[in-house]
Amino acid sequence: MAKDIQLNQLTWDSVTEFNDLLLIDDEKEVNQSVTIRLRTILTEWFDDNRLGVPWLTDMSNIQIPMQVKKHIIRVIIRETYGIKSVESIKIDVVNSVAQVRFEATLKDGSFFDNIIEIDRLNRNEQDNQGRI
Repeated sequence: MAKDIQLNQLTWDSVTEFNDLLLIDDEKEVNQSVTIRLRTILTEWFDDNRLGVPWLTDMSNIQIPMQVKKHIIRVIIRETYGIKSVESIKIDVVNSVAQVRFEATLKDGSFFDNIIEIDRLNRNEQDNQGRI
């Protein structure tokens, strides 16, 4: 597995101990990578505008079926370094926050499950019928 710099999950600043950056690996690294990927809006990253989730277009469009939205999320999780397969995925909207629950198998064979919350981008709309 790869190693990465540990980021604080609330501020996204690097975490230090005794003035040294802390490194993470294994499940913690995969969790951080998946979280970053799911919280990135498509075209948001200036260096490669192909990265991210289409939160402003497909994911907020009520005409796009939930199965298509799940497929988009599944592909993003599966393409994360360290993930071998995605076993299950569920998307819920609770209090204007999208919750992505998933279970996956890591490349080392271990099982991994998590819930990642993504704040809703347009808080003026309160429609929870397939809209994220």
